[in-house]
Amino acid sequence: MNEKSVKSLLTSKRKVTYIAAFIGSAILSMSTPWFICLPVLLVVIAADLYLTKKSEHS
Repeated sequence: MNEKSVKSLLTSKRKVTYIAAFIGSAILSMSTPWFICLPVLLVVIAADLYLTKKSEHS
């Protein structure tokens, strides 16, 4: 596999991760206040960005 297809695969995977995190936080916000869900969503995004950067360097 060439580098370009790997990158596009990572980007689509990231979109899926964000959508899943957003849906998950939306479901959570039905039973809990939104200010609890917001940090969870931010942590998921931050962890995803960190892992992406880490995988690019290796």
